[in-house]
Amino acid sequence: MALYEPKKISDLMKEKAEKGEAFYSFEYFPPRTDQGLINLYARLERMARMKPLFMDVTWGAGGSTSDLTTEICLTIQKFINVNANMHLTCTNMPVEKFEAALKTAKENNMKNILALRGDPPRGQEWTKVEGGFENAIDLVKYIRKNYGDYFCISVAGYPEKHVDCESYELDLQNLKAKVDAGADLIITQLFYDIDAFFKFVKDCRDLGITVPILPGIMPIRNYGSLIRMCKLGGSNLPQSILDDLEPIKDDDRAVQQYGVKQCAEMCQKLLDGGVPGLHFYTLNLERMTKEVLMKLELVKPENLVRPLPWSGPGGRHKEDVRPIYWANRPRAYVSRTEDWDEYPNGRWGDSGSPSFSTLDDHHLLHNVIPEATRRKVWGEPKTEQDVFNVFVKYIEGKIDRLPWNDTALQAETGVILNQVVALNKLGFLTVNSQPRVNGASSSDKSFGWGPSGGTVYQKAYVEFFCSKDNFELLKKLMPKYPSLSFQAVNKAGEHEGNLTDVSAVTWGVWPSSEIKQPTIVDPNIFMNVWKDEAYGLWETSWGSLYEEGSESKKVISGIADSYYLVNIIDNNFIDGDIFSIFREASPEPITAHKIVFLRHGESVWNKEGKFTGWTDVDLSPVGVQEATLAGETLKKEGFVFDSAYTSVLKRAIRTLWITLETTGQYWIPVERSWRLNERHYGALQGLNKKETAAKHGDEQVHIWRRAYGIPPPALTEADDRYPGKDRKYASLTPSQTPKTECLKDTVDRVVPYWKNVIAPQVQSGKNILVAAHGNSLRALIKHLDNVSDDEIVSLNIPTAIPLVYEFDQDMKPIRHYYLADEDKVKAAQEAVANQGKADK
Repeated sequence: MALYEPKKISDLMKEKAEKGEAFYSFEYFPPRTDQGLINLYARLERMARMKPLFMDVTWGAGGSTSDLTTEICLTIQKFINVNANMHLTCTNMPVEKFEAALKTAKENNMKNILALRGDPPRGQEWTKVEGGFENAIDLVKYIRKNYGDYFCISVAGYPEKHVDCESYELDLQNLKAKVDAGADLIITQLFYDIDAFFKFVKDCRDLGITVPILPGIMPIRNYGSLIRMCKLGGSNLPQSILDDLEPIKDDDRAVQQYGVKQCAEMCQKLLDGGVPGLHFYTLNLERMTKEVLMKLELVKPENLVRPLPWSGPGGRHKEDVRPIYWANRPRAYVSRTEDWDEYPNGRWGDSGSPSFSTLDDHHLLHNVIPEATRRKVWGEPKTEQDVFNVFVKYIEGKIDRLPWNDTALQAETGVILNQVVALNKLGFLTVNSQPRVNGASSSDKSFGWGPSGGTVYQKAYVEFFCSKDNFELLKKLMPKYPSLSFQAVNKAGEHEGNLTDVSAVTWGVWPSSEIKQPTIVDPNIFMNVWKDEAYGLWETSWGSLYEEGSESKKVISGIADSYYLVNIIDNNFIDGDIFSIFREASPEPITAHKIVFLRHGESVWNKEGKFTGWTDVDLSPVGVQEATLAGETLKKEGFVFDSAYTSVLKRAIRTLWITLETTGQYWIPVERSWRLNERHYGALQGLNKKETAAKHGDEQVHIWRRAYGIPPPALTEADDRYPGKDRKYASLTPSQTPKTECLKDTVDRVVPYWKNVIAPQVQSGKNILVAAHGNSLRALIKHLDNVSDDEIVSLNIPTAIPLVYEFDQDMKPIRHYYLADEDKVKAAQEAVANQGKADK
């Protein structure tokens, strides 16, 4: 059956008019490079989620991109599932070329053509080719004569006249002739003078032109290019826009922010003035067009959620179930099944059908990475570990695809990113994975799909290649994990597993609707279809890059010939952990999330042996050296951070900045909060620890320093040391402003900040660095490791030695360790413990 039902733009516009809905459309141009084309296809898929009425693609000067224009239009309809509007120009082109393009369009059920005179190739004059057409009027006549009303034909309009036309009035007459020849729709050149556009529309109507007129819109991106483009196209720039841009014209970011605002305001005036829709010249870019449409509330964030959980913009007419194996290869899947007769609700089609096409037709599609690029990206592996490293680079986002993955990872993978990276480092080469989801909103940015107002679920799933030894180890452990189902097969077809029937791995529930279960695992498909494609890609997409007999060829062929293809489902979608079996099988821990805690370096008052608390003192020279060493250690260990958190006290802030500068990551976002401050030492602040111990005894000072529930003597509000006198704490309420604190009080302010602010970022897959203080970190550790009130008294945190905590998917700690040798950590802890003891 057809992928969906292509329609003429004119019919789609009538449907929108009957509903009273505005619409929008996007224009693109064919890129000059293969990599550019790959990137464009990815962008088309994302922008299709905004649900444009159509997408059109330009035709290069003199037909220079005719084949590529046709191909992109076919891809838009066949794989992106949006109506395509193909440009067709008649400059310097024989009629045979038009006819070939029109014939291809009709044979592929394309129903929309934008007919233009077009520009000659650069450096050439406009000429009429013998037997060709002189202008767009001739082209429209030809299409109508030979194809009747099969195509919706759109033509160009110029609100301020075509730059080559003698007069505005003559240009209007030419437009009238194009409409009289059979054009259904006018799309205008870009403009910024809204009054000129409305005058143009009125003049068209007065002349008897009744077809719809779509305004051409281009958000302002760069001042210089704006001036050049308007000069070339003869478009007027209102003085108000020039005045607005003058003070910011050299700041591209500010210009773009202005461009979004100006464009949204202009579009709103156009819509209020009665235009049926908006046509955006995207320049193959996405962000500004999306921001304009969101400002107009024509696109809302929840509308950008995947229609179905597969990669790409969505499914086909009546198709609501798909095997998970092609989750990252949607084009290969669509090619295999484009001629199927039906997609029965609730169950995927017959895998034994002869209409399920053969491997040879589909595992080498055009938009695979070009050979030179693949070789550059995947390198020349000499060992299996080299191959493991390529997979790791893909998961970490350092390369954009693998043979089994046409697209970048879905946002949901962030939840399990660290585990998946660890699996690949250990030789479990993942080609597909998803985390478990127990009742997320269908509008959730990471997990959502389908209409808003629903609830979606999914079972954890992971599919990978691994050595026979690794597979045998997993198989031996399987009886200990009853919630897991698995299938495994090697290239020779030797199959093992406990999954015997189709299993849904993604489903959703909506009011007044049956349960939708769009993604499944089907053992029959896995064995009889996907297995051959998955193994074939090792050779056709990767191994074919290398000469016979080369080390790289041997490595790729060796993996393909000996490794097993395995998939595992965890049927416990409530609180299951699909990675538990890998942890038991692996010599190295497999973690979901990591965070680094760092106590600040030695402060001036640490050096002088004073109680510090909330007193804002700086680092000592030794503290600066410690912070630098912490940064060097983190850099050496390869830690990359997304954001950081610290207190509002100078010694922690400086420790963080020195550390980030040393690692080359000083630009990352940093949040400061008083909740991460050191414990407040009350009236002890500023006193010498040893002198205080000599006066009150070591035991009393130890209680004040370390007892969980006993605070030191309190300050009064009249004391200059009282935080209420410090403007840093002006926003705190009296109850939040301490006069003294015990560790329990510190726990009470630190733990909620962890739960509400830091932990969600860690769980979302972000890599976080927290630079804080001895007692605020002790408070966190007490919470994370469930340390008793008595045991926490003896816990010491050394200064400026990074402390790494690793968590599972549910943020339960797996292990923690310092990035230093054991003797150094022990010595530093003892030094902290001995602070405050009187000299003997």
